[in-house]
Amino acid sequence: MIQLIILLGIVSFFADITYEGTRSIIGPFFALLGATGAIVGTFGGLAEFAGYGIRLLSGVIADKSKNYWTLTMIGYISNLVVVPLFALAGSWQTAALLLVLERAGKAVRSPSRDAMLSYACHKVGRGWGFGLHEAFDRCGGLLGPLLMFWILSAGPHFKMAFALLAIPAAFALGALYIAYRKFPHPDVAEPTKESFSLKNFSRPFWIFIGAAAFFGAGTLNFAFVSFHLQKQAIAATNIIPLFYAGAIAISALFALIGGKWFDHAPKPSLYFGIVLGCLSPLFLLLGREVEVWIGVALWGVALGTQNALFRSVISCLIPPQQRSTGYGIFGIVFGLSWFLGGALIGTIYDLAIALGALTSFVLQVLALPLLKRLKIEVPPNR
Repeated sequence: MIQLIILLGIVSFFADITYEGTRSIIGPFFALLGATGAIVGTFGGLAEFAGYGIRLLSGVIADKSKNYWTLTMIGYISNLVVVPLFALAGSWQTAALLLVLERAGKAVRSPSRDAMLSYACHKVGRGWGFGLHEAFDRCGGLLGPLLMFWILSAGPHFKMAFALLAIPAAFALGALYIAYRKFPHPDVAEPTKESFSLKNFSRPFWIFIGAAAFFGAGTLNFAFVSFHLQKQAIAATNIIPLFYAGAIAISALFALIGGKWFDHAPKPSLYFGIVLGCLSPLFLLLGREVEVWIGVALWGVALGTQNALFRSVISCLIPPQQRSTGYGIFGIVFGLSWFLGGALIGTIYDLAIALGALTSFVLQVLALPLLKRLKIEVPPNR
């Protein structure tokens, strides 16, 4: 099933060029449209909540219906078609609505896709399988911001930048169709005789959900980071996507290394990622250009932890027949905490930047005591 992981990785590669390119410039775009720090923090968090909160519903539907591909395709189509429409946005209100809709599309497809990946990872290793997929994902996320850097270097051509992202979106949808044709029933890789049930989620699962909630609440989104870099004149507008590209590169590297590490030592790998994530806001919001680059590297490790290791943890704690729902529960809790934390951090930031950075740091640190109580057993590869 390594072929399915690679094909879904190719889908994510092109999809991430599309929407990570958007995310790398959305902060300056909001600033250009007249938004404030509180607006960016609130709507950036609301978009992330939409990108996670709807996952519970779509996860339950996937587990009960087993229509993994249908939900995955619907989500990718709605997720990717929205991006070129940013070229038509003339106000921050319109841009905020499109940002929320783009993240909502991601919410529809993520539990089903992650469940299919978990079935494929059953034979190659949880951490390694999710890490490999995340590396494809992050490489696309690296190229997206670099493309935006190239376009914006010639001037603030935001509308052209958004319109050109329709090209990788089309490639992503084409690769998705190929994956479906080759692997129409991925769940056969990890069969189960038990039926779907909303009961009996384990205590370790809920402990992990609590830890992830604190980590999410304190994690900065790049719309907010790029807004800060623009408003404080730390970097030129065309340079800001390079910071995001750097974070994505670190995230891809840590996804591979951390994924392999997770298969042998799950808790130390999680500790490492979360501790570095805790430090990132201190560098991102309190430093100048050199310190911000350090913060970008730390934030990249946090992204790799969230996107590769967290998904691996859930696949270890949840049986196959409940896994999409497990991803959905994680999504709604993580997304809600990211939304509330983003709104809180953005509001405090408008009062004092240092207090905003400290709030982000403290919220993430609160995940560590819960993580200490977590027990994770990585199943052997079969």
